[in-house]
Amino acid sequence: VDADGDDADDADVDGGLHQRRPVVAEGVEGHVGVDQLHDCVVVCVVWGFWHAPIILMGHNYPQHLVAGVFMMVAFTTLLAPSFELVRIRGGSVVAACVLHGAVNASAGFAVVFLKGGSDLVVGVTGVAGFIVLAVVNVAVARAVRLSL
Repeated sequence: VDADGDDADDADVDGGLHQRRPVVAEGVEGHVGVDQLHDCVVVCVVWGFWHAPIILMGHNYPQHLVAGVFMMVAFTTLLAPSFELVRIRGGSVVAACVLHGAVNASAGFAVVFLKGGSDLVVGVTGVAGFIVLAVVNVAVARAVRLSL
């Protein structure tokens, strides 16, 4: 089951463009500048806890409901640099919305393609995904520094 409650198999068809949810999170993210680390962290934590009700209903981390809430906070925090870069380079919050939809659409890949493992470890929302996002964040930081 994906974020909108449908079967996850529809999520990979169009890269998340089918998701028609409010864009409040990206709108708030869009006002956080690269130099405003404190504000960015606050927004990321709020964005992560915003997902708490659906996480506690078993979405993303069905094996670990409470730990899943904190994993989502870590996940949204690790996503922030990429979202901010896409928003800045795209010149619009819409670019961050499209990225958000693509991330949501790809989140189910681990469920479809992997067998076994803890939901805290596998997939983009698990520790494996966190490692990849950390590497991406280093690349984003270098790209931003090089372009200044």
